[in-house]
This record gives sequence, C-alpha cells and structure tokens, in this order.
Amino acid sequence: QAGVILDGPHVVLTKTVGLDHSTCAPTSAITVSANTEVVYCYFITNIGSEDFELHNVVDDRLGLLQDRAAFDLTAGDGIQPAALFTVATRITQTTQNLATWTAYVEDGPSASASASALVNVPSIILTKTVGLTPDECWQTPTLTVTSGAVVYYCYTVQNSGQIPLKLHALTDEDVGEIFGQQELDLAPQQVISSVDLGRVVSQTVTHSATGKAVWIASTTDGAEARAEAQAMVRVPSIKVSKTVGTEPSKCADKAEITAQANEQVVYCYTVENTGQVTLTSHDVWDSQFGALLEDSHFDLAPGAIGLFTITAEITESIQTSVTWVAHGTAVIPAGAATMPTSRAISITASAEAETYVSLGTLASFTAIVFRDTNGNGVQESNESGLEGAIVTLQQATATQSILTVDQTGVVTFDGLAPGIYTATVKLDSLPGSELTTHNSPFSIDLSKGQKAQESFGYRTRYPVWLPVIRK
Repeated sequence: QAGVILDGPHVVLTKTVGLDHSTCAPTSAITVSANTEVVYCYFITNIGSEDFELHNVVDDRLGLLQDRAAFDLTAGDGIQPAALFTVATRITQTTQNLATWTAYVEDGPSASASASALVNVPSIILTKTVGLTPDECWQTPTLTVTSGAVVYYCYTVQNSGQIPLKLHALTDEDVGEIFGQQELDLAPQQVISSVDLGRVVSQTVTHSATGKAVWIASTTDGAEARAEAQAMVRVPSIKVSKTVGTEPSKCADKAEITAQANEQVVYCYTVENTGQVTLTSHDVWDSQFGALLEDSHFDLAPGAIGLFTITAEITESIQTSVTWVAHGTAVIPAGAATMPTSRAISITASAEAETYVSLGTLASFTAIVFRDTNGNGVQESNESGLEGAIVTLQQATATQSILTVDQTGVVTFDGLAPGIYTATVKLDSLPGSELTTHNSPFSIDLSKGQKAQESFGYRTRYPVWLPVIRK
C-alpha cells in the first residue's frame, strides 16, 4: 500500500515502455511497427527501512544495464527513496523482457525486485503464387508459359503476430496496386488470400519476370506489419542475328554490306537461348531462300548459341529477313484443385533479323591470255598463260587503260563505271601467232557492279614446208 514502510530491506521495481526520450511512459505495454526505437524506463522505490548505496540492474534481453552504480537510495521515509533511468533500443519483433534491480550495501543488507514490459510488433507472412486459372490459388511460385499467355497471381497472407490487424494494402511491381486501405479484421494466426477477397489479378506475359509483391497490414493504432514475396514467370526467348560478309566459312559482324555483281556472299544465322528453358526443335524461314530448317532437332540450352551459314551469289541489291522459331516443352506442376497432377505443355519462342546487300556501282573486267596449243579456243589444264601480252581497254567517254599480262596470263581492270568497253590484245612476244578465240577486239557492255571476264587464246603459225627442188 502507498505510504507503507516495511521493516527491513524492501524495494519495488516498475518498468514501463514508450516512445518519448524525455519522460517515463505510464504503461508497461506498447504496440509499434518493426524497427521502431522504444524507450524503457526503470523506476525503483525503496519501501523498506534500510538505506542502499550500490545498485545492479540486469535485463534478460538487453543485458547488464547498471553495474555497482553508486548513489544513495534512502529508506522509504528518507529524502531520496526512489531513482530511475531510461534505455532506448530498436525493436524488430514482439519482445517481452524482464529486468531485475538489486540494491545493496557492501557487506550489508540488499533487496531485489523484478518487472517486465511488453512491446508488441505486428507481423505477417506473405506468399505469392502463379497459376493458369482465375478463381483458385495455385501453390506454384514458378511457372513456365509461352509469350502471350495469361497468368493469374494469388497472394496469401497470415497474421503471424499476437494482435489483430485491421487495415490492408497490397501492391505488386508486375501489375501495380491491387488494393489500398482495405478494411479487414485479420485475427492472430488467421490466413486469407486475394482469391478469398474476390480479387482476380491477371497478366498477359511477354517475357520472363520475377515480380515482388508487398502487403502492408496495420493495427487500429497505426502500427504496421510488412511482408514481401515473389513469383517467377518464365517465358522462353531467343535472340536471332543475321549477318552477311564475303569471307567463306566465316560469320561476319555486319548486317549490311556492298558487294559486286556475281560476287559470292556468306549469310550467317545465329540464335541464342536467352530464356531459362532448353529448346529442342527449330524452324527457320528466310525471305530470300524460303525454309532453311524445318523441325530441325537439336538442344539449345539456356545461354547456348547455335549458328549456320549459307553462300549465295549477288545479282542485285537485296534486303532479306529471317524468322527463327524454337520449340520446347515445360512441365506445369500440380498446384490447384483443377490441376491435381503435373503435365507437360508446348512452348515457343521466336525472333527476327534482317540484312541488306547493296550492289556495288563499279564494275571490273578480267582478261585471260593463254597459249592455245591445240587451237580449240578453250584454255585447258596444260595450256599456260602468255606473259607479256598487252591488253588495252577503251571506253568511248574515257581514257584508254593499258595493262601488261604477267606470267599467269591474267590481268584485271577494276573500278570501271558502267558502260560499253572495247578490249584488244597485242602479243609482240609471240610473232606469227594467231588468235584462236576470234574475239580481239572484244566489246562488252558492263552493268553496275558486274564482274566480267574474257579469255583470249593464241597459237603459233608454223610455216608451210614445200618440197625440196633439186637442179
């Protein structure tokens, strides 16, 4: 009873908890959000007849708070029968801690008292799942579907704390706000889902995504509980490139080049699996060549790259495109009443790419001068080039060009503008020779980017041996 002084050593401890650093709170229980700083107040009163000089205070959660603290705590009818101090700490979960205060005199009387305080922190557990039906919660946090599929998310929350929760808000970075400030009494340990609340949350997926959902629930006095959860939707995807170059059996790094007429170019088709599912069969269609692969079976694992090349002759400027479609299978796990067992589904990924080959504006002309031993007008394997032949190429509107043939018998005039040219061959190195191909002078109309060539064959004219005349 207040004002009663007991005979002998007696103390009473009061422990309160609040938010104000400047005063002791009036109550020993409080409800706050996680990660809130609270202030504990420890208040000791001497209700006995003994004076005390030293003090130890131990809190079962905070540890030793006072160790042989020296101050006078006089008997209950003395001038200083009470003392207090405060401790601030940050609370992350519901905490009830017990403090014990021991007041004593060295080698003399002592007295102890204990008190506790409770900090309630509301808490929830959130689960996000994804499925294929709108009116039930699947138990699957991961689902694989083809681009364009509609999936349905379910959010299940449990009040894992000790106090009721009244107000709720739910957002998802995949779909935005689902509801905000919805009143719902959620008792301790109670479980409820978005489907229970009649919320249908759907999304048409076009790429793989792992979206985070956040559920915030609060008490009547404003303390909040927050929980996050994720679900993954995996959409198979590929990256396709088509490049073009002129080096045989090599993939170029360009999608646009300039080539000369009748030049061989190499198209390179490359695919990369940028998804998380192995793709097992492939169809490739090119606007220039048609179907290149049809139901071609090879495994393309996640992150793997596949390629092939095609060589073609260029006769005109051309822009082409390719469409690559890759197929695979995925397992839809059991996860709802309508899906009691797992099943496999077909999945597809596709991508496109383009190339452009521009026909070069300059042409070229190659003259081949050879020793036509048998005189048939065709260069055969045993017939060599004629070194020293002089080839003249003349265009009506341009200066003539003159080149001398080397030991190969071949000479090329590059960088020619389109137009009509006349080629003539002069062969001083083989006197008395005759032209077996009957084409010098030779006239040709070069078109844009054309690579033309003409062969000129020569053989020696042998003299006719007449009969010997004897006199």
